[in-house]
Amino acid sequence: MKFAELLHSNKHIPLQYPIKAARFMREAISAVELEEQIEKSTRAFQKFSQYYRAGIITSEEKMEKYRDEFHEGFYDFLRKKRLRTRFNERTLSGFLEDYSLYRQGKREYSSQSAEPWLLYDDSLEASDLDKTSFFKLMEAFHIPAEYFEPLASSCIMPKWRKDIAGSGTFAIISFSLIDDGGWIGDSDPVGKTFTFTDELGLKAVIKIERRATKEDDVHNTFRTEYVGSGTIEGYTSERIREIRISAHDKVHGISFHTRLGNDDLSAFMAYPLWADYVRRLDKCNEVQISHLEALMGCFDS
Repeated sequence: MKFAELLHSNKHIPLQYPIKAARFMREAISAVELEEQIEKSTRAFQKFSQYYRAGIITSEEKMEKYRDEFHEGFYDFLRKKRLRTRFNERTLSGFLEDYSLYRQGKREYSSQSAEPWLLYDDSLEASDLDKTSFFKLMEAFHIPAEYFEPLASSCIMPKWRKDIAGSGTFAIISFSLIDDGGWIGDSDPVGKTFTFTDELGLKAVIKIERRATKEDDVHNTFRTEYVGSGTIEGYTSERIREIRISAHDKVHGISFHTRLGNDDLSAFMAYPLWADYVRRLDKCNEVQISHLEALMGCFDS
């Protein structure tokens, strides 16, 4: 096995290779891979701009191609390196400090933040070499530091996720609600209607229709005890929908699984408790579009 292949394997490096030599080779290989990735994306950006000038693709198609190449060149490259970011209010200062040191030409960073902003998949902090690679990618793709500004702790983030199932997009949306209607302690709630609220004013009115079966579990992530129907006021459209109640914790286990429609999405984005969150999403979208426009401008001349 060649030494370069050995470095990428899980095998132990034999003792005859000094540690310093192993580290030098790893850094050299990493630098070559990084430059190859940057060159590949640069050629792609130049090609997309040429296609646009020749009238082969529209401005919307050019934007989409730039976006795809950026994600492949930046995020997918980090993923292949087993790297992930963790940006929050605590780690942002450490990131900005390290970036400032990089801009000053320093190779070793002195961030003393309580949490690392760049980690390996096993949650260990990334090396200075990989931090430098991250900053080189930022420069290659003309990414401003504000691109990574995190959500403020004051933002209430909705607990939801999308799943592609069958022919449509579904969402599992969870709530932490208090039983105000006497469900807890009721030995036979089937056929009765109960009210659930929270301290912020969210209100759900649910009629329990039957006990759940195994088939009612949601993707093996939510063990359902009862299935009912009802509405969750102010959060979604007013359509009656199926409601699934968790068996794990009756006080904090209200959840429903439904196909999202345009009426749900508009109500979701307008929910007042998440106004700061929605404003942050809008700002992030503006920053991302501005970044792509600036990136395209670098290759349009």
